[in-house]
Amino acid sequence: MANTPSQTDRFSGANPEPRGWQEHLSAGKRAYEEARFREAEREYKAALQAAEAFGPKDPRFASTLNDLAEVYRADGRYNKAEPLFLQALALREETHGSESIQVAHTLNNLAALYAAQGRFAEAEKNYQRAIQIQENVLGSEDDSLGASLNNLALLYKQQNNFAAALPLFQRALNIWLKSLGAEHPHVATILNNLGAVCHAQGEFKEAESLFKQGLAIKEKALGSQHPEVATILSNLAELYSDQKRYAEARPLFERMLAIDETSWGPEHPEIASDLNQLARVCEAQGDYTRAEECYQRALEIREKAFGPDHAQVRKIRDKLAALYRLQSQSAVANFPPEPAASVQERREPEPEVAPAPEKIAPPKESVIIKPLLEQVELSDFPVESPRLAITEIPLESAPRAVEEGKRSGDSSEPAALPRAPQRAEEAQAKPLVEPHPVTRQGEKTGGHSPAQVEAAKSARRIILIPASQPDLRRPSAAQNLSELAERYAEEGRLAEAEKLYEGSLAIEKSMSSQEASTGATLNNLGCVRKAEGQVEDAARLFQESLAIWLKTFGPRHVWVAAALNNLASLCLERQAYPEAEALYQQSLRICENAPQSDSSQRAVILGNLVELYSSQGRHREAAALIERLQRR
Repeated sequence: MANTPSQTDRFSGANPEPRGWQEHLSAGKRAYEEARFREAEREYKAALQAAEAFGPKDPRFASTLNDLAEVYRADGRYNKAEPLFLQALALREETHGSESIQVAHTLNNLAALYAAQGRFAEAEKNYQRAIQIQENVLGSEDDSLGASLNNLALLYKQQNNFAAALPLFQRALNIWLKSLGAEHPHVATILNNLGAVCHAQGEFKEAESLFKQGLAIKEKALGSQHPEVATILSNLAELYSDQKRYAEARPLFERMLAIDETSWGPEHPEIASDLNQLARVCEAQGDYTRAEECYQRALEIREKAFGPDHAQVRKIRDKLAALYRLQSQSAVANFPPEPAASVQERREPEPEVAPAPEKIAPPKESVIIKPLLEQVELSDFPVESPRLAITEIPLESAPRAVEEGKRSGDSSEPAALPRAPQRAEEAQAKPLVEPHPVTRQGEKTGGHSPAQVEAAKSARRIILIPASQPDLRRPSAAQNLSELAERYAEEGRLAEAEKLYEGSLAIEKSMSSQEASTGATLNNLGCVRKAEGQVEDAARLFQESLAIWLKTFGPRHVWVAAALNNLASLCLERQAYPEAEALYQQSLRICENAPQSDSSQRAVILGNLVELYSSQGRHREAAALIERLQRR
């Protein structure tokens, strides 16, 4: 990440190097490259303190500031990164001049930060200024200019602005072909990125050809075990996986994993991402044993790296749970059925839930429920819901002095954008717990203790759609914003989550068509607004998401059930009990019959019905549902 002073800014050496500065700098770089960001922060802070002996105008002080800012950016602490980048930029403009190459390098880093935050206009402005400086100082054919052009092209690709990205990729390719030759790894980088554009546009044949050309060049130039080879292997494998060519994808993922284990070590967090990719293909092939091995190992790596409560750890646990359910269903399907009589003899009576009407026709005076709910009918179950197309794939970044996805704060070329996240992991819709009324002392509970009733009522819950759902297709920038918003919502940082969801929604609505992902973002923003007490706005957002999902999936999809549940929770809050019950019942019937349903979402809806019945004094019906929940 950080380079030695002789590799970065030129200085006369008027001030001697303070003891420990280089040691802290080197230790910080090692920790950064191994994704140990808190340790890297400590080392770079110590280096910065030592560099104060140089004086604030010494180039080494600005360089260290820049590197500490990059640690914060890589760790997602953007609010801490920005002021340090701006301070480094101001120092370099004062020391070297506003049109210096050093200024261009920091502008490039700052642009990458803004791109990660979804601040695309600011990112574009900084990239363009950096490119202009490089053209003025170095000329229009300099190698490092190709890197900056590539980074700006990647910014446009993040926004699915392929028309703007492609000419920049082509210009970078022409620069490198002329200056470096057709077999240079930088040329393979552009071929890889062009392949990613073709993949995103559904041009699979062209994408495959470009990935294979890039792979051949990098294998010849760097060797078959180089980490950059693993990146293109991953992209090519994802391309095959999206076409259900699992037999071709799996050996590529296996090879990618072997290379990354050699490069990063067997316990690096990157290995967990590799294992997750491989596990999904094994699962699709029905090799549940190998899939379980991969998920288990990924879980161990992430727990060790991030702790047991991190969102990435929970995602792997969810995936393992889904795999176990799938294995269980497979075993039941292949097990010889018992005679019908014996099954009937052992069957326990199921508590009755009142059937929902075939259509919901809410009262006209309701301000929450609109006539579009009349489209939600419950007949002809089960029906498979269509899966959406691809999610974002890893992109290779511009040429750099360090490994893929790691950024040099002051290399001889502009810092590269980080490696894009691995393909999103599958997860189930999850509840966002809200405050709920406690059971009053002495209140009747239908034979169950107040604690039991409270356990069931823990859900006046609304249902978030995880950003990692495989059915979502977002531009990568919107995906990053949604993932961060989800984490903030879980932590109760609602104002920050709201801003990020709004940013993601703005990107998605700029697209030509409304995808299911737009419905998910509307739904999740509605969950945050409801938690903030903005009930009317939440109702509007839930209705918009429901309309999109009805159009995309039809009336029998679990996400339609999630929207109905969330609208019902608004009705319950207003004590509109008949409307709330009809919506909950409708939502429950969808969950019980939809093939892609999971038990956790059914439990949320049952818990919400418990609260509804308890609020109305219908304790026998609440008790029956509590017993049903306890048998899950």
